[in-house]
Amino acid sequence: MASVSKSKAFRWEILPALPTRRVYCTLVACGDLLYVMGGCDAVGNPLDSVEAWPLEGGRTWERLPPMPTARAGVGAVAMGKLVFALGGVGLYHRPVPAVEAYGADHKCWSSRSQMPEAIMGMAIAVRDCCFYLAGGMANDTSPLSSLWEYDTLHDEWKALPPMPTSRYGAVACIRGNSLYILGGRQCKQSITALESFDLDTQAWTCLPSMTSKRSFSGYVSTDDMIYSLGGLERPSLRNYHLRPTFVSTVEFFDIQQGIWLKSSKVPNMKKKRADFVAACLGGRVVVVGGLGNQPKPLGQVEALHPVKNRWELLPSMPTPRCSCSSLRVQNKLYVVGGVSRGPSDAAEVLTVDEADA
Repeated sequence: MASVSKSKAFRWEILPALPTRRVYCTLVACGDLLYVMGGCDAVGNPLDSVEAWPLEGGRTWERLPPMPTARAGVGAVAMGKLVFALGGVGLYHRPVPAVEAYGADHKCWSSRSQMPEAIMGMAIAVRDCCFYLAGGMANDTSPLSSLWEYDTLHDEWKALPPMPTSRYGAVACIRGNSLYILGGRQCKQSITALESFDLDTQAWTCLPSMTSKRSFSGYVSTDDMIYSLGGLERPSLRNYHLRPTFVSTVEFFDIQQGIWLKSSKVPNMKKKRADFVAACLGGRVVVVGGLGNQPKPLGQVEALHPVKNRWELLPSMPTPRCSCSSLRVQNKLYVVGGVSRGPSDAAEVLTVDEADA
């Protein structure tokens, strides 16, 4: 991790409201703009709208040409001056195979080779000029084990060896030559499996699993750690009649050692929560908002101090929300949309003041 910022260095900035209220949108930064792509409205209809915020000195949102295919949960990746939109949830809650690219220079969309299968809820990672799409949900709602490589230069898809564990809603990150896939779900069952794929040898390795089954958790990856935070923990089969419970559990995986650290070394979060924003900012793991045992979304924000090994409270989010979309750009964490009382138009930024860091 980088140097650790003091708690007093964090502050919130409130941006003008989004032109379109939305939830399950996707954020991506390309050039000097932050793009807010797709999502769904209050009745669950997918959106095609795209709005952009200037990353330096912005005052207003700019409406950009809409995506040719309306969708929520779209996979969005920036490469050069192109923004790619992949898959997602389309009309009638069906996955879509569409791949479209937006050219920042010409401000127009173009179609690319479709995904070999319609997928939503896939995990995405990027290396060089290639995207890697792992798992997801098919048209019949079954979890997938597929792994696809998309070459942006040649507009070609290639099937790679499938994951040992089928799943959707997982997270992906690349460290060195390895693609790591963690968590996800199979129907209502939470997946604890952590697997890595060697991008050179094209072989999968099953790593130690998480010790607790949780859904709607937050995940953060640093250079040497993968964190799994909070979520909803389902009761055991013996107590199947009980409701899932919100937890403050924290587990983290040491990539170099290949082990999950013992629970005695991992402090739980102060607040039990699920469906929240999690990111690394100012040398800390930060969690924002979400749902807890309270009747409305949370506004509390806390950050793990890696040296003191404790969670500390940060300024609360101005608009308490869950299901937010987020993206860290340098020393700023953009938190956009989500659910407050229905889909939200809130756009707020947690920043680190370098003078107080």
